[in-house]
Amino acid sequence: MTQNLAGEPTRVELAAHLGVPLRTLENTLQAWQAAAPVSIDVPHQRTGRPIASTLPAEPGGRSHELEVSDLVHGLLDQLRPDHRRLIELRYLHNADIDKIAAQVASSTEDVEVRLAEALEHLRYQARHVYDA
Repeated sequence: MTQNLAGEPTRVELAAHLGVPLRTLENTLQAWQAAAPVSIDVPHQRTGRPIASTLPAEPGGRSHELEVSDLVHGLLDQLRPDHRRLIELRYLHNADIDKIAAQVASSTEDVEVRLAEALEHLRYQARHVYDA
């Protein structure tokens, strides 16, 4: 499309080309962005230092494990039950999107959107805790 249009297509043009509603395209792009990993070399928004520099020197420490475990459990407890289930299926049980969709009787697109929402909520809450 970029070559045919001699430039980047708009989201409306891309949705029309793919034959999907604009909302589906937007939700898919949002889900993709929410699931994208973040490099630990990225500067922290508060300190400007790479995130890696904030990690403990000895990552195997038991007290650090407990602190992280408590943080993760606290963040997961704040999720809606359906979002928590999606996170658990995807990241604790390593289920792929198709398998999750079958287990929750939903479409893969719906699962991707809801999973993206859950991840975004976790990121927001984690930033709030981390920056506090």
